Amino acid sequence: MRCEILQQIIASSGSSNTVMRQRAKRFTACLHPVLSLPQNLDAVSHALDLALQPAITAWYTTQFAGDMTARLGTRPLTLLQVWSEDDFIRIQENLIGHLVMKRRLKQSPTLFIATTDSELEVVSLCNLRGEVILEQLGTNKREILSEDVPSFLNALQPDVSL
Repeated sequence: MRCEILQQIIASSGSSNTVMRQRAKRFTACLHPVLSLPQNLDAVSHALDLALQPAITAWYTTQFAGDMTARLGTRPLTLLQVWSEDDFIRIQENLIGHLVMKRRLKQSPTLFIATTDSELEVVSLCNLRGEVILEQLGTNKREILSEDVPSFLNALQPDVSL
C-alpha cells in the first residue's frame, strides 16, 4: 500500500522536468516486497505487553527499501525503512528502546517512522490514536501532522534533489 501511495505522490507532482521524473522513479525503484520477514512486530508487542497500531506493522513489514527523503510542506523528513532482515531486528530493538523511554517518562506510547533535521524531533505514530505526530524527544511537546498514516503519506512530496 505504501509503495502505491508513494508512486501516486510522484505521479501527481505535475512536474514536466525530465530529470525530476527520473529521480522520482529512482525513489521507488529500490522497493522490494518483504517476503522473508514475519508480517508482524510481535517482538515489540510482547516485550512491552502492548497492542500496536496496525499501521506501524504495515509500515515496517511491507517492503525492503532504503530510507526515503521527502518534505511535508517545507519540513524535510527521512522516512525510515527496513533494508534487510538484520535491519528489521535492529528497528525492533530501537522501537523497544523508544517505548521503554516513553514509559519511564510516563508518556503515551509512540513509534517513530521518520527523522527530521533536528536530533530532538522525530515523526512518530501515536499508538493510542493512530495519528502521525511530530514529537520532541524527552518532552510532552507534540504536533499532530496527520490523522493517520495514509493521510500523512498523501501529504508528502518526494525530495528528489539527490
